[in-house]
Amino acid sequence: MLICPQCQFENGDTELNCERCGTSLTHQPCSQCETPVPYNLTYCPECGIFTGFMWRALILCKTPTLKQRLQEPLEYLDSAQRYQIQTPLKSLPNTPQYEQVTQVWTTTVVDLQPLQPAKLENILATVTGDDDENIDNNDSTNDALFSPEMLPEAALPYLNLQDLPAIPELQDAWIENEQQVLLISDRSDWQPIAELWSERSLPLLQLLSQLDEMAQLWDELARFDCATSLLFPSNLFIDEDQAFGLERLYLDSPEHPPAISALAELWQQLLKPEGRNTWDCLEPLFTKLASGQFHSGGHLRINLQKIAQEQAPDSSTVEETTNFLGNDDDELPTVVLPMELLSLVDVGITDIGRQRAQNEDYYGIKMDISRVESSKGQCIKAQGLYVVCDGMGGHAGGEVASALAVETLFNFFELHWTTLGLPSEKTIAQAVLAANDAIYQENLSFARSGIDRMGTTLAMILVHNTQVAIAHLGDSRVYQVTRRRGLEQITIDHAVAQREVFRGVEPEVAYSRPDAFQLTQALGPRDNAFINPDIKFTEINEDTVFLICSDGLSDNGLLDKKGNEVLSNVLSSRTNLTQVGRQLISLANQHNGHDNITVILMRLKVQPSLDQKLKL
Repeated sequence: MLICPQCQFENGDTELNCERCGTSLTHQPCSQCETPVPYNLTYCPECGIFTGFMWRALILCKTPTLKQRLQEPLEYLDSAQRYQIQTPLKSLPNTPQYEQVTQVWTTTVVDLQPLQPAKLENILATVTGDDDENIDNNDSTNDALFSPEMLPEAALPYLNLQDLPAIPELQDAWIENEQQVLLISDRSDWQPIAELWSERSLPLLQLLSQLDEMAQLWDELARFDCATSLLFPSNLFIDEDQAFGLERLYLDSPEHPPAISALAELWQQLLKPEGRNTWDCLEPLFTKLASGQFHSGGHLRINLQKIAQEQAPDSSTVEETTNFLGNDDDELPTVVLPMELLSLVDVGITDIGRQRAQNEDYYGIKMDISRVESSKGQCIKAQGLYVVCDGMGGHAGGEVASALAVETLFNFFELHWTTLGLPSEKTIAQAVLAANDAIYQENLSFARSGIDRMGTTLAMILVHNTQVAIAHLGDSRVYQVTRRRGLEQITIDHAVAQREVFRGVEPEVAYSRPDAFQLTQALGPRDNAFINPDIKFTEINEDTVFLICSDGLSDNGLLDKKGNEVLSNVLSSRTNLTQVGRQLISLANQHNGHDNITVILMRLKVQPSLDQKLKL
């Protein structure tokens, strides 16, 4: 069986192209030069860039005989010759809970059959009946939530913690020749945290944010006896986007599980190189931590948040947000730091769909970016306008309405967005009314009435550095993706059913109405007295991807059901947004396809503000 990389359809082993979407099952496009590269090649024959699927292998051995066997030259990791070994095997420290394991080895492998289902997928499907209810990270017990005997014991913590970005992805796992074999994400090109923390220019607020991440992760790891993973300096890394992560998981000793106080020694070791002192403001915290005054990551995070507030007392962006952490019952604050924009990348794609004769969607992107560099570092200043409109109306009326709305909005903000910062809520509302009036007057000029009037939905984002304004009418939507909260829907549809829910009607009753999905707000059909756009403002305090889309993508709860499959790695700078956009279009055509589909993706990367940096 071959799993289509575009639509996840299951094809026969002899198929050359996906039977559902037509994607090649033999070649992938090179990310650098677009040359078709066979899946069993690891480098592009045209430009030489690596195109393979690299994984870090962990091999847990039982007996000295197997240890000796692993030291002999090997070409493949498995008997099926799917995973080709790339680097010599290296011995790693043992994992204390596995008494039967005498040695742990590691190497890197390339998957020569990436479209074939992994052994792990087959095992999980067999054991669970394709039911994920056994893997539930919300359980409050310390027991492993998923423990089928067919799986390597070492794989269980990865499965139970798989939703945490700091934990390496588990690609495959199996037992063969008395060995437990795990394939996890290869993070060998990440920066060791020891290197980052040794830099004299490291901002204190950035350090506090990373300490906060580790404190939060402690409680999650402790639930599954893996807190030791945070105590090995060589296991702590930062990716290209300054996100914290572990290279692998280490299991705690059942006789001597670690206490959170052990973090004090680790942090002091990493932050006090020879001949240098750490920040004075952290010393009292380390003393309290080492003396056992904190019993959970949640309590430690409260103190980190207080330090952040003390160091930036005038910053309105050092806020308290709430999180339920680990084993704590109290709502605890998260450190939210003053941020500035590091990068902004965007892409827009529209598709006619599978049933419509014409594309009545229309989108527009206008972005001005300038780079600011000084001795302190560099950032960017950005001002952008992103609009998606889904037109409606016969005889190409929808196509006219959506294009006219985008044109009017662009012209309005060209004249009225001249001040520093975002336009006011009043100005944004005036822009929406101007677009509505332009379409409404067009309807009047052709004496259109009732259902013959053309109109359009609207979903719009305005960006000024890390400040964002969102406005919408109708059922085109805005979503956002963050590491902390995952995929979230930001806008609420202006439709009859949703209106009834707001009035207190049960959702099942509201959505059973024949007019449930009829729009209650749209640009064009009615005059300005009936227009009431939803407008909200937000500040970007962590790396964020915004998704604006027409209902061709969001209909039938598609993004709720399938969105995470496509958007799981969208926050990484290495992920090509154009490819993600195409995958979303393909997803919509497979599962919806009844309407036009339009997608805008925006990835905003942030860093602690240069103006707020406090140095050694």
